[in-house]
Amino acid sequence: MAFWDERLSTVAVERALIAADASRAKRAAVVDQHAAIFILQGALDFLNRVLRGSDAGTGAME
Repeated sequence: MAFWDERLSTVAVERALIAADASRAKRAAVVDQHAAIFILQGALDFLNRVLRGSDAGTGAME
């Protein structure tokens, strides 16, 4: 089990959607789905870094 801080995921997704010029209605329709994707991708990236660090024999994270 692990804890993952998701407090800023919605803010990050909102900013990305605004930068992509998504309408307010489109942002409202997809923000929760995209925030979930953002959180999952962050966790997967972290686990990948941890596993690659331990595979190198050093145990150090990049």
